[in-house]
Amino acid sequence: MRLMNVLVVGLTLFGPLVLAPSASGAGAKELKVGHKHVDGRRIKAHSGRWSMKAKMGDKWVENAVVIEETERAKVDGKDVIRRKQTIERMDGIVVATTCILEGKTLAPMSQTKDLQLPAGAQLPPGIPIHTEWTYEGKKYRKAERTQSGESTDGAVDLAAPMFELNVFGLVVAALPLRAGYSAVIPVAMDGGAPGQCKATQYRVTATVFGKEKVSFDGRQLEAWRVDTSWADYESGEVTSPGGPDKSGGAYWIVSRRKGKMPHVLRYKNDTADIDLIPMP
Repeated sequence: MRLMNVLVVGLTLFGPLVLAPSASGAGAKELKVGHKHVDGRRIKAHSGRWSMKAKMGDKWVENAVVIEETERAKVDGKDVIRRKQTIERMDGIVVATTCILEGKTLAPMSQTKDLQLPAGAQLPPGIPIHTEWTYEGKKYRKAERTQSGESTDGAVDLAAPMFELNVFGLVVAALPLRAGYSAVIPVAMDGGAPGQCKATQYRVTATVFGKEKVSFDGRQLEAWRVDTSWADYESGEVTSPGGPDKSGGAYWIVSRRKGKMPHVLRYKNDTADIDLIPMP
């Protein structure tokens, strides 16, 4: 069997499934990687499971289950956050990603992604089955390997040090969330085609809409709703506004976390809905 649709777009408990972007809101604070407002010490060890739905016409259809485990650890003596994410797709493909972030700043350090295929499945030529990223300041390197063993690698220069889109939900959760808070955050996503190195760079405006209730396992959890709008980093052109029914989307960050409860309870935009569900 040949699998044509093999790429899962950033999740981003995440990062938006439909990448979107908005300009700075009035009064929004411009943050850089290393700014004290993004405090990785707010992120605690947690694990969780989410249902991922996509909008098909006027219906919401489940297309994957996401399992995550986030832990605090040490790598070469440095405090880090290790986020392991497994996306179990309905077509049988499993996407396993591990991202390591600096423990205090959430600056990305490294990331790996592996595709696990159903028995007998073949990827289209050139599609990587294994990808590695390493980050250093305004640059990252990417190395890929295809199912047939072909390898490519290259480097990307960024306009500035940036946060990684695939873990953007943790960045939002690390902010000093309160009513009316708004910040502009630099975010990058590896946007190159297979075998190419190219980054898509954004200025994301994250604005606290207020507190709302999120249903989970028969309970109503209180969460901060944070709307995220996205703009091109260089031009500032707005490509998507924030809000749960718009392409920029919204995150719900639990306001009173207990035990191993994940920080991110939900992400939703106009075509994707990712909800925390009980562990089996």
